[in-house]
Amino acid sequence: MTCGYRFRIYPNDTQRKQITNCFGCCRYIYNYFLAKRNELYISTNNFPTFSEHQKDLIELKENCEWLKDVQYYTLSMALQNMDIAYRKFLSRVTTNNETKHPRFKSKFDRKQSFKIRCTNANTKFQEKAIILPMLGKIKCRVSRDVYGRILSGTISRNSSGKFFVSLLITDMEKDYFLSTGKYVGIDLGLKSLVTTSDGDEYVNHRFVRKNLKRISKQDKRISKKIKRSKNHAKSITRISSMYERVINQRTDIIHKLTTQLIREYDVVCIENLCITDLFKQKNLARLKADASFGIVRDQLKYKSKWYGKEVIAIDRYFPSSQKCSSCGYIEKDLKKIDIREWKCSVCGIEHKRDINAAKNILYEGMKIYYS
Repeated sequence: MTCGYRFRIYPNDTQRKQITNCFGCCRYIYNYFLAKRNELYISTNNFPTFSEHQKDLIELKENCEWLKDVQYYTLSMALQNMDIAYRKFLSRVTTNNETKHPRFKSKFDRKQSFKIRCTNANTKFQEKAIILPMLGKIKCRVSRDVYGRILSGTISRNSSGKFFVSLLITDMEKDYFLSTGKYVGIDLGLKSLVTTSDGDEYVNHRFVRKNLKRISKQDKRISKKIKRSKNHAKSITRISSMYERVINQRTDIIHKLTTQLIREYDVVCIENLCITDLFKQKNLARLKADASFGIVRDQLKYKSKWYGKEVIAIDRYFPSSQKCSSCGYIEKDLKKIDIREWKCSVCGIEHKRDINAAKNILYEGMKIYYS
């Protein structure tokens, strides 16, 4: 089993310079070989393979003194990222999908990262610190114990200027949750983020809406600053911190919710939503983006594999909101989402829209489960 752990690090001035130098070297390698590949592709309609570029990288590292301070593995990973991006671009062009050409990286990009070769031999955890290759002992907020074999590490800086180390771990053991023998269907919505077939409703906190005034105010200040000035950079850091706070709040709530559902139920039935189609309704696009339906779905899927549970996705076109969970009659006049309660015209039972939908999702999911 493979898992990733992310810890915040607090580099000193010397380590900060080393990290910034690595950002610059990886950026140079990426841009250098992207420009080279563009020239060759335009002139010959062909481009060198990744292994041919690696030979050029070895020569380039030997000739440039300032590249010798960085691991070859780190530079090679930057080259590999460029190769993957370019091949994805060409594959999408041939299939007539909308795509953009890989862009050149800039030192003004707020987010920067590079990979380092981390193993159990050169990476050690200490009390409130971590020992990393190239950087040595660096202050770290170690929030959990790490078990397993370390494959690689990534040093990154986010848009608000904070530094993190991400470790890829394998051969780790996860404790399975005890079987409860319970099944549940869940309906995702805007009023309640999750409504279960048992009648439980989990509030949609709408963190973006709560912080929208502060974000808009700061956005207006940025527009009045001279681009790439120091005051402009400070303002961007402030608004990035605001967005980061919103993301952290949302991620924390969703993690707690999905873990609770996986712990309490053996089978979770959900709708296989098309996330991109949800944003076509412009008046609700921001609310749907803030709710993060895709993150809820993805977390349920990978946590079910971790802890020995199962998630079943039903067809996205299944009329869960229009179908009566008691008699099965489909009310075709219920497509408007402002109808929150309705009465079945056949059996006469009154339904709450979201709970009824969750029950239908459960029934349909269990048919798939036992088929």
